[in-house]
This record gives sequence, structure tokens and C-alpha cells, in this order.
Amino acid sequence: MRLASAVVAVLALPTVGLSASGCHLFEEVEEQQPDDHDAEVDPADYAEEVDSKLRRFSACRDVVASVMVESWDRYSDQVDSQGTPKRKREGVYLRGISVNTFRSCQRVLEAAKTPPSMPVIESGAARIVAAGSHYAELTRTLAAYLDNEGWRDDQWARLSELDPQLRAAHDAWLTADLELQQAIDEAHINNDVFLLGVLESRRSALEVASRRLMIRARPMVRCMSDEAATAEQCQPLYDEFDQARGQFSTIYQSDPEAAGKVFWMSTFANDVEEFHAIAAEFQRKLGQRKPKLGDLVKLTDGYSSLVRDAETLDFDFP
Repeated sequence: MRLASAVVAVLALPTVGLSASGCHLFEEVEEQQPDDHDAEVDPADYAEEVDSKLRRFSACRDVVASVMVESWDRYSDQVDSQGTPKRKREGVYLRGISVNTFRSCQRVLEAAKTPPSMPVIESGAARIVAAGSHYAELTRTLAAYLDNEGWRDDQWARLSELDPQLRAAHDAWLTADLELQQAIDEAHINNDVFLLGVLESRRSALEVASRRLMIRARPMVRCMSDEAATAEQCQPLYDEFDQARGQFSTIYQSDPEAAGKVFWMSTFANDVEEFHAIAAEFQRKLGQRKPKLGDLVKLTDGYSSLVRDAETLDFDFP
């Protein structure tokens, strides 16, 4: 069985805005109400179904965020807030976002109609796809204008006309994205404790320790990534991650033969140690001063690498 991490992507954090992904995301959101099917499912199976569905929504969110952040970075680097090129001699270069870019998210939304029911998260995912699709349509319109060199005739008038629409579409996506992240985080918080209990009765000690480590890492990175976070706020979350890392390392080192049978485990274990050192250093700096952007990038890059490793783990290999 593959170990899928309970992850909310942080790849886009430095660009989207640090306060968007911090400790305040753990405020209470509307509780997901189980439907009749949910009430009939074995509680242990239900916890795993919830986790699996949350990971699909997270993957959808990651796809949209990655595309939106890359496109907006490129656009805002070339166009000022008045809708005119920052460097007119160089012009503006923007690739339109394909109409098929969010197709994987559309499939997630279609599958979301099946249990377990998550109406708040489902509607949130639909909003980010709708906002992202509208933004994508505007980028295609702008790309056609640039390709046809329409700016030579109208002195960038069309760009100035499209600019407020692009900014409004981006803002709509950003608002929906933050709300979706909060809802997914809250659902994970409600499910993770029970999920760990389920895993302990069904999975190997090494798999449970690996999953627990990833569950503890997510809220810690969330807190540390908040521009308003303090060392005191993040310390309990770091301590939980530190404890989970210690448990994982003990189990991993106690049975090298069993660990060697898990695909990608050695790489995961090495990255756990590297990320633990990064997190410890970040927490230390958080207590002394506000960490620099480079520190945050190092933290989020390390976490993203760990997430990819966790997604690759296969406990049934070969």
C-alpha cells in the first residue's frame, strides 16, 4: 500500500502570501455532515476513505495553485498595477493557460459526488476551479492579443482593459484557495487522530510511524509559514513533530531488513533527517528574529521534497 501524506501544498507559500497559510487556518469551519452512506460504513474504513478523499482534493488544489502562482508571478513581474508594461522596450510575454489545464480537477469534482460527503470542501474546490478557469480564459485572450502584436496599434490599450479583469479573477481565486485550505486542514484535524488509531491496528509499525510523522509535519509547517507566527505558537507543533520523528527513526533503525523491503524508504528516511534539521533551525530563528524569505523557501522546499517521498513509499513492494 502506498503511503499518501496528509498534505496541503506549501510550494506556493512564498508567492501567495505567508499569512495565508499560518496557524490561523486552524480556526473552526463548518462541520462536514455525514450522509446515510457514511453512517453505515465501518468507522475504521470511513477514516481511511476520508483521508483518501482529502488527499485528492489537496492534489486538485495543488494543481490549480501551481499554475496560478506561476502565471501571476510572470504577469505581475511585467505589468504594473495600472495595467501598463513595466519595461516597454521588452514588451510583455505571457503564455495562455490551456483550456485542459484543470481537467484533473474536474475529474476530482466528478468523483466527489460519491461518499463520504464533504459539502464545504466540495464547494470550495468547485470555486477554485471556476475562478482559475475564468483567469485562464483571460490569459488566453491576452496571449492572442500579444501574439498578434495588437499593442502596436492601440498602445497597450487592450492590456489596460484586461488588467483589472485579470486582477479581479486572481483575487477571487486567492480568496477561494485560502478558504479551501482552511477547510481541508480542519477536516484533517478532525480525522487524523482517529486515522492513526485505525492504522495502528491495520498497518506495520513503520508505516504508522511514517504516516504519523507526515501528519505532525503539516500543521508545524503551516504555523511556521505564517508571517505573524511566533516561536511560542509554533513550539508545541514542532515538539509533536520532533517526537514523531524520534519514533520513526527508532522503528526504522530497529529493523533494517524490514525497512529495506519498503520501496523508497531509505530516501524518505534521509530526507526526514534533513527536514528535521531545517525545521529545528527555522524554529530557533523564529525565536530570535523574523526568518528571512530564504529561510522560508528552504523550509517549504524541504517539506515538499518530504511530501513527494511519502507519496512514493510503497509498503507492498514488490
